[in-house]
Amino acid sequence: MRSVTRGRLTACAVLALATSLVECSDVDEPSSVAPEILLSVATASFSVMAGSATPAAQVITITNGAEGVAKGRIQGLAVTVAYPSGSTGDWLDATLDGQSDPAALSLRPKTTRLLPGSYSATVTVNGTAGRDGTTLAPRQLAVAYAVSPGGSISLASAAVDFTTWVGGPDPAPKSVAVTNGGAAGSVLDGLQVTSAGGAWLR
Repeated sequence: MRSVTRGRLTACAVLALATSLVECSDVDEPSSVAPEILLSVATASFSVMAGSATPAAQVITITNGAEGVAKGRIQGLAVTVAYPSGSTGDWLDATLDGQSDPAALSLRPKTTRLLPGSYSATVTVNGTAGRDGTTLAPRQLAVAYAVSPGGSISLASAAVDFTTWVGGPDPAPKSVAVTNGGAAGSVLDGLQVTSAGGAWLR
């Protein structure tokens, strides 16, 4: 015979001897341990050259840090991203693969088209527990993003002269080398050229 009353377990054992004897005793029932949001790391960092491909995502594991077999389960997981006041924002994607533990938090910069410099963000993970949706203590993750100078257009000459006379032949074409004067390993792409001052130049 087993029953639970206010966190106490009443255990009764029936001993069959010459006569029936019933012995009952109270024993402690394992109490439920409040869940605790635990992140696998406290910080994350990315580094990239301006204008290059976005870096690969980093995945942070979210688990229940409470101890004991009777620990409750984390529910209602949600994530928010905040940026320092006055700084460039909206450069970080933070997504969860589920709303209960264990879960995976994926972090990845949205863009690399930022001015060279250092950027930061704070990711906050919230959750609830129990049928009443008790709010758990949030956990925060500091994210750093370093953007180094990317490609830079460099011209071999800043000016080109042509000489001819009225009715004369078209002058021979001249070439100007275009190179990448940016950081080593950076890439120049999408190069375009325009001209102004008349239709005589092509």
